[in-house]
Formats: sequence, C-alpha cells, structure tokens
Amino acid sequence: MGDPLPMVSSSTGAMNSLLHKLTALEAEHPQLAEGVRERLKTLNHALHRFARRRARDALTNEWMLQVREVGYDMEDWVDGCLIGPSMPDTHLWCSDVSEQIEEFEAQIQDADERSTRYGLPISTEPTSAQDDDGETAGNVADVDPDLLHGEAPCRLVAIREPMNVLVSHLTDAEQRRKVVCILGAGGVGKTSLATEVYRQLQLQGRFSCGAFVHLGRNPSVKTTLISILKQVMPDWHYEKDLWSGYNYDDMGAWDEKNVVAKLWAFLKTKSYFVVLDDVWSIRTWKVISCALPNNDKTADRILITTCKKDVKESCCIHPTDAVYQMEGLGNKNSKILFDSKIPSSKKHSQLEGSDEMLKMCGGMPLAITITAGLLLRKSACLPLDQYHSEQQGMRKILEISYDDLTLPVKSCFLYLSAFPENYTIKKDRLIRRWIAERFIPKKNEESLWEIGESYFNELISRRLIQPAFDDDDDHPTGCTIHDDVFDFIESLSSEENFVTAGAKLKSGLFPCDSVRRVCLDCDEDDEGDTLFSSTYCTLEQNSRDSSDDEQNSSSDKDEATSLHLSQVRSLAFYGDVRRIPDLSIFKFVRVLDLTDGKGLENEQLESIGRLSLLRYLGLGGTKVTKVPQQIMKLDHLSTLDLRQTKVKKLPESEGSKLVSLLANGLTIPRGIGGMESLEELSTVCLRGNALFHEDMIGLVHRLRGLRMLGVKFSNITEEEEEGLKYFLDELGSSNLQFLFLDEYPHHLLGLLLDVWTHVRSGYLQKFELRMDWLHFFRYPERVPQTISFLEDLTHLHIGVLVVEAQGVRALGSLPKLVVLKLYSYNSPRFSVSSKDGFQCLKVFWYCCEHGTASGLQFEAGAMPHLRRLLLDINASATDFVSGIWHLSCLIQVRGTIYCGSTSTASALEASIRDQVSENPNKPLLELRSRTRKSGTTRLTRPIAPTSWWWLNSQRSGADHPAS
Repeated sequence: MGDPLPMVSSSTGAMNSLLHKLTALEAEHPQLAEGVRERLKTLNHALHRFARRRARDALTNEWMLQVREVGYDMEDWVDGCLIGPSMPDTHLWCSDVSEQIEEFEAQIQDADERSTRYGLPISTEPTSAQDDDGETAGNVADVDPDLLHGEAPCRLVAIREPMNVLVSHLTDAEQRRKVVCILGAGGVGKTSLATEVYRQLQLQGRFSCGAFVHLGRNPSVKTTLISILKQVMPDWHYEKDLWSGYNYDDMGAWDEKNVVAKLWAFLKTKSYFVVLDDVWSIRTWKVISCALPNNDKTADRILITTCKKDVKESCCIHPTDAVYQMEGLGNKNSKILFDSKIPSSKKHSQLEGSDEMLKMCGGMPLAITITAGLLLRKSACLPLDQYHSEQQGMRKILEISYDDLTLPVKSCFLYLSAFPENYTIKKDRLIRRWIAERFIPKKNEESLWEIGESYFNELISRRLIQPAFDDDDDHPTGCTIHDDVFDFIESLSSEENFVTAGAKLKSGLFPCDSVRRVCLDCDEDDEGDTLFSSTYCTLEQNSRDSSDDEQNSSSDKDEATSLHLSQVRSLAFYGDVRRIPDLSIFKFVRVLDLTDGKGLENEQLESIGRLSLLRYLGLGGTKVTKVPQQIMKLDHLSTLDLRQTKVKKLPESEGSKLVSLLANGLTIPRGIGGMESLEELSTVCLRGNALFHEDMIGLVHRLRGLRMLGVKFSNITEEEEEGLKYFLDELGSSNLQFLFLDEYPHHLLGLLLDVWTHVRSGYLQKFELRMDWLHFFRYPERVPQTISFLEDLTHLHIGVLVVEAQGVRALGSLPKLVVLKLYSYNSPRFSVSSKDGFQCLKVFWYCCEHGTASGLQFEAGAMPHLRRLLLDINASATDFVSGIWHLSCLIQVRGTIYCGSTSTASALEASIRDQVSENPNKPLLELRSRTRKSGTTRLTRPIAPTSWWWLNSQRSGADHPAS
C-alpha cells in the first residue's frame, strides 16, 4: 500500500475531496450514485496518470484544467448542500438537485468527448497512491543538517577576484558619492557577491554607517527607505528628540517625502555605504538616490545589483562610477561549487547525471545549487531528453527538479506563489495554511504538522527555497524564494489556475477561469487600482442582488467579475486592509489571511462569521481587540491566529472544532468547555488564581491530543504553589511534544525543578523556558545548580546577578540545550571551555548590563557546535570578549556594544572584528555601538535584530543576501 493521496492538489484539483463528500450526499440524493460517481472516479484516475507525466502537451494541460474546474464547481455545490441553511444562498443551489446534477453530468460528458477529440486515452483502472507518490515518500526526512542550521558563509566559489575589484572601486580616494553597479543575469550570483563585499567592508569599519536592502521588481520605495534609515541609525528609537514634527511611533504613517528628508538630513554629515540589491526600475533608483546625499568631503559609496542595462546606465552617470559585468562560472568552478553543495557523507558516491546536468546549468550558481539538491534526492533515473523547454539552464533545471517532487509536495511548492514576491514566509504560518488547503495527506503514524514540516525541509534540502532564521531557534523559522524560482512557481500556478497573481487582478486583467486562490497586496500607493473600486463593488452588489432575477442583468464585465472572484477559496490581503469589502461575499473561502493588515477594525470581523466553509483565519499583527462569537461558532474553523493582537479573551466556544488557537497571553474563561480537537494552544495566561489553576489542569488533562502548549505566567504568589505544582505535574504526564513556559517566576524555579525531576514527559521534542528576566531585582544571585535536572530543556532564557564557573557548568550539562539566552547584571570575568559541556548548543545570546569588571572568554573546544553568537554588552573594557576564533562551527556574530566613550567602543569593536577574522569559518559579522548616556537604563525590553540580513535572508521590504 502506498501513502494516501491529498484531498486537494495542483494537478487534480478537488477531485479526491469531492469523491469523499459525495458518499455523504448520495444517501439523500441517490441519483448522484447513478453513474456520476463512477465517471468522476474515471476522470480522477486520468488526472493522476497525466500528472505523473514529465512532459505534457498543450491539449493535455487544457483538458486537465477543464476537468479540475468541473471538480471545484461540483465541490462548492456539494458543500452548499451539505451545510444547509447556514450557508448564504444555499436555497439557490439545492432547490432543484436534479437539474443541477443534470448540468454536472453534461459537463462530465463533455470532458469525456473532449478527451476523445484530443486523443487522450482514459483508463478505468483505479488510482494507486503507490503509483503516484510512493516512490520518494521514504526520502522526505533525509535532510542535510547544515541546511537546517545555516550553511557556513565560506562556500562561495570564484568570488575573490571580483570581490577585490569591487572593494578597490569602493575604497578608493574619491571624496564624493560614487556608484558601483554589478550587472548580470538572474541567478548568476550578484547578491552573493554584494553580500560578501558588504561583509568585508563592514569588517574593516571603513564607513560610519551602512545598510543592505533588497528591492525586487515591485518594491515599496518608502518601506525600503525606512529600512535604510533604521540600519544607518540603529539608535533611532532612543533618540526621540531627533523626530520633532514626525510621528515617532509609526514610521509607516510618514509619506515618502518625510522619509527622504529625514534620511538625507542624517546622512549629510556621515560617510555611508549602502547596498541596493536587485534594482529593476529607474524611477525607484531616482527616488532613493534623492535620499542619499552627494557630499563633497566624505567618501560615500553605493553598490547596486541589477539585471537591467537601462538601470545600470541611469545609475552610473559620472566618470568615477564603475560597472562590473558578472558572468557565469567556468567548467572547473562549476564543478567546485557543485561539490561544495554535496554533504561530506555523500561525496564518495557517484551522482548519476551530474556531468550532463552541470553542462545544462551554463555556469549559473543558482542552477548548480538546485541541481545538487536534486541529484541528492532524486527518486529515479531522470530521462533528461523528456524536457523540451526552449529556455535552457535555469528554467530547464527547475522543470526537472519540480517533476521529481511528489504530488503533495508539488502543490505545497506552487502554493508559495500565494504569498507576495520578496517576502519572508514564516514556516508555521505556511504549514498551517497547507493543512487548511488540504494539500497534506493524512498518515496514521504522523500528524499533519509533522508531514508538513517534512515537506518544508525537503524543499530546503532541494535548494528550491532558502531557509530564514531568527535568534529564538536553531532551525529555520521561515523561508525566502529567489526571484527566478518565484517566476517559475508563478508561471506554473497560472498555467494550472492554481494561484492567480494578484498583480493581474489589480490591473483589471482577469484570467479566463474562476479565481481559486489569490494574494492581494493592498499597498497604499495603489490609488488607481480597479480592484478596490468597481471590481469589489460589483461583486458585492451582484451578491446582494443574486436572489432577484430581474436585478441580475448586469454588464458583461460585471458578470465576469462576479464569476471570477465569487468562487475564490484562498484569500490573503497584505498592506492597508481598510479598503477591503464586506468579506461575507466570498462565501467559498476556506483560507482567509489578514496577518499584519493595517487598519483592520473589529467591525470588519462581523462579516467573517458568515463564511461557513472557513478553515483558517489569520488576524495576527492587526489591531483587533475582540473576536465576534459568530466566528467561534464556525463549524469548519480549525486555525485561529491572534498573535500580536490585543485580543485577551474569547467568547464562549462550546462545540468549537479549533485545532490551533494561537494568541499572546489569552485568558481562558472559567469552566471552559468544547475545543476537544485542540492540538495547539499558545499562549494562555496563567494568573494568580487557584480556581483558574484547576481549570488549566482540567484542560490539559482532557485534551489528550494536545501536542503544543504555551503558558505565560503572571502574578503567581508563593501561596499558590500547591495549585501550580498540580499543573506542572499534569504537564509532565501529558503527551505534549512542544512546551513553552514564558515569564516563569524565578522564585518558583525550585518547584519546577522538583516536579520535573520526578515526572517527565516521554514525548517532548522542544521545551522552552523563559524566566522573568526583565526586572533584575527579581533575579537569583547565581544560576541554580539543580537546573541541570531539566534534562528535556532545549531553549532557555535566564537572568542572574552574576555568572560563575559553577553556573556555566550547570547550564552546559543540559544535554538537549540548543538555544541559550543568558542575562547577567554584573558578573566577574568567566570562561567557557570544552569541559563545560554545551554539546548541542547552536545559538548563544549573552547580555551584560554592567561590565566594568566582567568579561567572556572562549577557550579551545568551547561550545563545539555553536552556529550563532549574539552579544549585547555594556562594557568599558576593550577585551570584554575573547577567544571567538576557538568557536569551530560559528557562522554568524552580531554584537551591540554600549560604552561610556566612543574611543572605548571603537577599540572593543576592533577587537571583535579581529577575532572574527581569525576564525577559520570567516563568520558573518554585524556590529553596532551606542554611547551610554549618564543616568539611563539601557534594557527595558528584549533585544531583537533589526538588520540581521545575512542571517534571516529577509526580503520583506528590505533585506536579502542570497542569489
């Protein structure tokens, strides 16, 4: 038996889901069983068989598209009949079932006849999951660990010579603004080269400030300028006196002229180095150029990457400006790059077809990298002669790699086009949307989340997406997509009418078929969009008038608009969502994502409660404060994301089918009932209330399917220790796989240690403990020695007054610890050696509030697997940190230095730069220094990175290093 097939896929549409639902409807309408079901099964088998073909002609693709559309329309009708009165206008669909069935039978008959005319043989043999997907299912979890922890930055080939040329241009004696342009085709490595140049010059400390921003084809110029401003002036949020006349709290509210003026005023007295990556538009360059002053007395430098010759000519207009034409790699360097992408464990094996495919790559680094990922994981011998793409190189490699994916992974891959271009996609958000779209088939031994995560890791392993990291985890928390790969995804999605490009709708160009999935970027600059004027107004009006035949005589354009948008299944809005219409008109929507939408009001949520088919609702990062009760009553809603909102309470939810409930400090009501299907609940607020503790104990005990729980602690007193002890006991005996305890009180750490020593869950994969560390007067004096008893602990945030050798050894003895954030108020100098453990640690963040006599020293063999080092230090000694060269796996270093004088900060910066340069891995480095003002308290909140561009591969509005 092969693996089960997904209910919905890009190649077969909703056919599997439709056949499953017809069983429930046949009892009431037996005429559905009289030939309709069997004929649909035959068409479904043909879709699966054609989907497995590596090369299909245009007629086959057209026939498959038409059959998928019939399947989607039938499923929408079936859903309406099954749901009944709760669905708007259901009476219009189910009032004459026989007539509707006859119409569908005619469409099925038409599909049969077209297959005959097209010469497409349709077999009646049953579809086998083994035939479709089984061949690679066993390889999904085989992922190179280097990719999941961040590749070392030294894997660049043939970059020394071009880098030296560019550095020479950028560091010459010219005392004025100079522009240097890297020109080359997509995928040739322009961004990688620019990243290395930027890193090198940052290490040398030649400029007083710098910024690296990614633009792409359709950038928001204002957002890009704000990103530059925040990078060149990292103290912007501390210097309120600089913002006279500006809305300090919301830069997004500024207009473009305000941002240009502020950035120009700040840079006019500085020597700056700004990298503008992937510039496509002359207009974009001209606007940004206005914000970057041309000083006569400072050596300001701008490095641009572009694939457009007209942009190059517009940027480099002065005799001193320079252009570097970037070409593909030669045969020798192509082979070197290919070999560098093969894990050491596989280097001894001969990869079949590698020489032939390397020739196909044409020296393009991106194509070579994807080829390496493909040949490591390919399911069978790939007949290269089946690929007839007119475009050689990149397109052909992508076609071969795509065809080697299983059917579910293909759908998940194409679904990436449902997010904006140049956007960092969060992993958990993506997987939950995959699940809601029903792309992931259910397997008995694995949860849908686990299967979805394996698909995500597979796409990373195949180099089709680029992992993005943050400081809170050792594994990727998201991904970015290279422009050329995104173009490929978007073109295939368009061909199969899987995801419709939002840009086409915004311009008023509608596809021939109904829109099923779309992402709409509601940018504030889009004042002329037809999408938000006549289009939505027409759709809303047609929806209101649909019950009256006489009022349904609209123009052809209005009917086309209603036809295309009224059947959308997945709808995501980005930007200014104040302009979106009454959402209840999208009655077939299963996925609605409004995450980070600006201007969303509580009143707009009322209409969402009428979307009876809704499975996923994303409201995170919006300003909503409450959720209407009608939303909680939606029968199919399985994921509700309220993170980064002010929603703290939910209405009663008896009978809720929620699987994932995500928020920040949500208060669970007394006597909570329902929610029996919950698998993810995070975070709920545990306050000082004995009765509330009883409710939480009952909740965890009742929800045996709960695999992820996040709890935020607030105002827990010593008198309530008994209730907390029972709660912790229940956690220890649960089936939880992921446990997050936030702001856990220091004075109750002993209770946790006592309970966890005797009762430990056998299922935990991730245990994150964040102590209440923002208030130093609550800190314990030292790291408790008994903390080593928390053997399941993987992520720890802890603050102490002093760090001593015994505390270091206790932390290092935690066998599963991968992320450590250590805050010290004022510690003596301490060292970390090979004897201290830390055998699994990947991320170490050290913050010292007062560093007059403190310091940190790494000895040989210390933290042998550390990948990322983050330092946030308040020091007056120039040797505060030493031994960075001993960290043998280090790939990134970020430091923020607070000193009483500029000279001390400069000396400490130089010391850290020298140590990083001596590390054999040549880690990527970002350093920022801030002068400590008298009488100020520096830490009032957790520190987060602002321009950690090489680490996160950020592309949302600014930062992206990978090419």
